[in-house]
Amino acid sequence: MQTRNVKVKLRDGEMGAYLTIPDGKPAGAIIAIMEIWGVNDTMRHHAHEFAEAGFVCLVPDLFWRQEPGVELSDKNPEDVKKGLRSLLRLRLRPRGPRHGGYRSLSEGFAGVQR
Repeated sequence: MQTRNVKVKLRDGEMGAYLTIPDGKPAGAIIAIMEIWGVNDTMRHHAHEFAEAGFVCLVPDLFWRQEPGVELSDKNPEDVKKGLRSLLRLRLRPRGPRHGGYRSLSEGFAGVQR
């Protein structure tokens, strides 16, 4: 299996991601969405499992606009506090009645403006 960190060009910058490529012809591709802990050892391990099963796997760094490359552990109390603080900063913001009420969590999470 091949593994590497890659940069994905977007309209407002570059997002980091972890990529695994299986040996042989891929059976398909998977985008694995990280938890609040970032692209950490757990997510890389899951990407390896998908590659071993024959799939290309990309794990994008969804926090790249807030704190690129963040890696936290749910077993470290300080990391848990930091992860939860980051999650609380992603509060839903009013959009107004013309736009359907509140922004979705995914919009706030990714910093997308429509």
